[in-house]
Amino acid sequence: MREIASLIDKHDAQVLVDYLLTQDIPAVVRLENNQAEIWIRNEDDVDLARIIWEEFRSQPKDVKYQAAAKPAKELRKLQEQVNKKYASLYKETDDFWGRPRPSKIPITMALIVLSVIATIYIDFGKNNQRFMQLAITDQSAVILPQQWEGKDNRAFEKRIWEQQWKALQRGEYYRLITPIFLHLHILHLALNMYALYTLGGLIECRRNKLWVITFVLVTGVFSNLSQFIFPDAFNFNLADRFLNNQGVIIGSHLFGGMSGVCYALFGYLTAKSLYSPEQGLVIPRDSIYIMMGWLVLCMTGALGDIANTAHVAGMLIGVVIGMTPKFIDQMRKRIAK
Repeated sequence: MREIASLIDKHDAQVLVDYLLTQDIPAVVRLENNQAEIWIRNEDDVDLARIIWEEFRSQPKDVKYQAAAKPAKELRKLQEQVNKKYASLYKETDDFWGRPRPSKIPITMALIVLSVIATIYIDFGKNNQRFMQLAITDQSAVILPQQWEGKDNRAFEKRIWEQQWKALQRGEYYRLITPIFLHLHILHLALNMYALYTLGGLIECRRNKLWVITFVLVTGVFSNLSQFIFPDAFNFNLADRFLNNQGVIIGSHLFGGMSGVCYALFGYLTAKSLYSPEQGLVIPRDSIYIMMGWLVLCMTGALGDIANTAHVAGMLIGVVIGMTPKFIDQMRKRIAK
């Protein structure tokens, strides 16, 4: 804070503070030794505030200063409402550890319950018949010899891919989203549910339910389709597969998990934190480093066969969704100039 003026008349000091507020310059009056000091809250506003003070000092009874009392009162009332809203939001949604209470995040909790039920239904992937009912395709990938090449063989590859798409072509569009609920082992389920509860819960507390549902559907479908179409795009251990004579894989690996949606939530929060800050929608930088490190580690193949494309696709679309409002706002400002 910086002091810009000192007045004898307390009423005049309040009039000046009211006018400054209407000019988007927060200020306060402090009484010191029978003097009313005017203090500016933000350092960046000091220069403009001093100019206004000089104008005010020459004509303190100007009607524009007297007329500022009512709008300033409304602005203060609005700010108080906003502050109360955020205060109640944090108090009601956060538990002792700073995470949202389950009762405050019904959509996130519903996703967790559906994931647990679906994973139990497929017996962590051991029941192949049930897994195929909910996977994005009802066809397994085909593994062919390493030397697989040639024009005729490419035609055969095309037929395999045509088989892979048939379930969706039959109108079984639920397969576009159901893979997000399928988890293949207990650790896979536990890690994803923890990330979903932490990241999804944080966002659900500050976005309406329809927004959250739409976000999950859009990012889930996008990450699933990306993984389906480009299954090995981000597998750095692809060369090892050839060196170990495992052959050429044609078609999509059967995959599942909430990871794509979780990375979309992560990408959204990261974009908001770094480029479009909004109260409550932030993620610590150390969490960003951990999530990115985990992403790269999965790509190395050290943790087994991971749906890396879904991770990357989810993160990218989350970043796009997070940055779109700011991009639109910047475009509007450029058009308005």
